[in-house]
This record gives sequence, C-alpha cells and structure tokens, in this order.
Amino acid sequence: MEANSLTRLLFFHFGSHDAGILCQAVASLQAANPKSLLIRYDDPQWKWTLLFAPKAPGSELSLWNGSSEFRGTSWKEIVSYLKQRELHFVAVSEGEPLDLEDHHLSVDTFPWEAPRLVVAAVANDVGEYEERLGIVGGIP
Repeated sequence: MEANSLTRLLFFHFGSHDAGILCQAVASLQAANPKSLLIRYDDPQWKWTLLFAPKAPGSELSLWNGSSEFRGTSWKEIVSYLKQRELHFVAVSEGEPLDLEDHHLSVDTFPWEAPRLVVAAVANDVGEYEERLGIVGGIP
C-alpha cells in the first residue's frame, strides 16, 4: 500500500488577530460539512459554546442551533442581545440544557413548563417574539 493512501490523523491549527478573518476561515471549512463547533472562552462566566449543524449528533433540531454554558446571574442582557440577532428562539435553562426537538419550536408547542426553564423567547410566524418566564425564571 502506498504511503499516500494511508488514512492519517491530522490536526489543523489556525489563528488570526482579526476575529472576522478567523470566522471566514471557519466558514470556508463548511465544505467539509461540519456537524458541530466547540468554542471555549477566557471569561470565567462563559465556559463554552457548542454550535450544531441541522440534525447533528447531539441535536434533534433541523436548524442550526447552539448551547452555551454560562456561570452568572445577568441572563436578561444576554437574552436581549440574542433576540436582536433575529434568532428563531432563545431559551435559558438552569442546571442542564433543554431537550428541544423540532415540534417544540413554535409559540404554541414550546415547553414553557419545563422544570429547568428560566426564560424563553420564541418567534411567531411574523418574527415577533413571545417571551415568558419559566418555572425557575422568577427565582433570584
């Protein structure tokens, strides 16, 4: 067998002082059809963000989605910021991520009563958000 035909485990490392250029480089990797992307932070409040492709292992959703682990109390500003990005939904849960599936992604079917839900905002058919506090949303 030729040396060139052997499967090899390779790691690609890349970096830039400009985050925009780094995002472009990651976007160019889409040709490889990535299923998830893990982002880690220096900020002690943010542990990680995990982005999933539609129906990727670890995600039941048929849209691009993500989860972040945040260790802090100021969730209101973050929810407001994310809503300005015109996402289909934004949800905050405590302790564990929510187990969301496609049938949960409407105002009428979202699991508003989920025991870990702090707050959620779900866009309706015209893009306006319905926002509700969850069971643990009113607990300081």
